[in-house]
Amino acid sequence: MAFADMKVGQLSKRSGVSVRTLHYYHELGLLTPSLHSPGGHRLYSRKDVERLQQIRSLQELGMSLSEVRTCLDEAQFSPLETVEKHVKQLEEQLALSSRLHERLIGIQSSLKSRSAPNGNALLETLEAMNAMESYFTDAQLESLRQRREQLGVDAIENGQANWQALIEAVREQMEAGALPESDAVRPLAKRWRALIEAFSGGDAAIEQSVANMARENPRMAADFGNMPDMEMMSFMGKACAALKQ
Repeated sequence: MAFADMKVGQLSKRSGVSVRTLHYYHELGLLTPSLHSPGGHRLYSRKDVERLQQIRSLQELGMSLSEVRTCLDEAQFSPLETVEKHVKQLEEQLALSSRLHERLIGIQSSLKSRSAPNGNALLETLEAMNAMESYFTDAQLESLRQRREQLGVDAIENGQANWQALIEAVREQMEAGALPESDAVRPLAKRWRALIEAFSGGDAAIEQSVANMARENPRMAADFGNMPDMEMMSFMGKACAALKQ
């Protein structure tokens, strides 16, 4: 069917972009109807619709309207390149969503059976879930992925088992009233540091991202079963600091 020039209301209905937004684009000079009907109504042409698609795609990539204008005014601007970037971004989001869905289904099954989640390694779970919550940068996510591949499944499962055993040992010391700097806690602090470094590869920025997650989302830690709460993390933070004294 041949393309028909459209009034603002028609374009709004077809595109899903509100009339108010289209008027705002017009006021900014970002998208101006290029035609007029015999009755004097402004009409959007096919070229205008293409520009609207470009505007929305660039906004989806995180650009402000002023940045969108600059981009579209550049002589070297490529609509195809913009669409390709948008497609790549959506593919990455779909992949992350898919991994998150798999992790949550496993957690859901474990919680329903009242057993500790044990389907996927901590590295994979953190990679997917924290990507969705924007705790890790793209570089950190890539580092975690590479770290997971380097360690292998057996090493990850052993590390997770050691982590759970360590949490129980730390909890016992805390309930017994031990001080973070005590001799009883010192060897636990050394094991704590070793396991964290095995997870992060010694990347302090990744460790900080994990700490931010635990601080800002205490419920998330609970969903993973036997995980350290903020009180324990604070306790072991002091214990690890005492190792340097």
